[in-house]
Amino acid sequence: MAIKHAMWVHGHSLTIEDPSNVVSVDRKGNGAHVKIKAFSGTWLHLAIPTPVLVDGTRLKVGVVSLRFKTPGAAVKVTNVHVWDGDTKIAGWDSLTLSGDQPLKQFTVSGNPQVQWGLGISVRVEVGDVSGGGTIQFTGAGCDFV
Repeated sequence: MAIKHAMWVHGHSLTIEDPSNVVSVDRKGNGAHVKIKAFSGTWLHLAIPTPVLVDGTRLKVGVVSLRFKTPGAAVKVTNVHVWDGDTKIAGWDSLTLSGDQPLKQFTVSGNPQVQWGLGISVRVEVGDVSGGGTIQFTGAGCDFV
């Protein structure tokens, strides 16, 4: 399917679900640097600008993409969920994504139509890292078809 519209959001716009598990958040020109407590984890949420209708046609979700970097395997992305309003339309669990991820893409099965607004939720877990571990989140986006 051809891409009809693509929307991205910069990483420094992310929100944190449980700040009690976070040591610090530095929002910089190159993204958000989130330091998470050792042996802990939290969900990071990114709201994607969502063109629900274009030229009278309701768009569908094609591929969602993430750009992030961790210092190594002790800081990893374990879950990626895609939400349309309050409905979860896709999810990938039991992931072990770490290191430099300049463009990690996830194809949304069935290309569901967008009804409300797209959100991407990312779970980050930190293992045995003295003082906590940092993820640098550069951005997230969606190709609408």
